[in-house]
Amino acid sequence: MQFRIVGHHQHQAIVEGVKFTCVRTATATDAGLSVRWAAYRNEVILKPDCRTLNEAKNVCRSAASIRASN
Repeated sequence: MQFRIVGHHQHQAIVEGVKFTCVRTATATDAGLSVRWAAYRNEVILKPDCRTLNEAKNVCRSAASIRASN
């Protein structure tokens, strides 16, 4: 699955008409800046709290492979 940058802190891949998106969010806390990634299939969130972009992409890849095997 090939992802491409489609917006500010947003990566996307389309597989068989299904859109998989990884979006970065940053939250300021007392301890500093917290950066997380969220993985989506179409507009439905798959996992809201990924530590890295690679983790979010792997969540999307896993969801795509499960969908393909069904």
